[in-house]
Amino acid sequence: MEYQEVMTRTIEVFHDRASQYGDMKETLERQAKIATLLLNKSITPYDIAMIMHACKLGRLEGDRCNLDSYVDGINYFAFAGMFATANMLEREIAEMARNSVADAPTDNGV
Repeated sequence: MEYQEVMTRTIEVFHDRASQYGDMKETLERQAKIATLLLNKSITPYDIAMIMHACKLGRLEGDRCNLDSYVDGINYFAFAGMFATANMLEREIAEMARNSVADAPTDNGV
């Protein structure tokens, strides 16, 4: 199968799963909350996406030709990237806010 066909299938599966199970971002966030409660430690949606990606990679040993493992793995990896870059943006915004507060003039009565 050609690369473009794999990517097309990946998008199709993404839309199929969304109609079956709902919004994937919301699902991963909900799964992270449940995992946090079960494990009694903080689990993020990024963590869940990476774990699910690892599950798909682990299945390849049994059947390297199963396209579903690749397609699902690509989707989970894309969501991990989304969560990673969203967190990066939040960190950058927080850093800018800290810098602007530190650079703000102080009113010392003069």
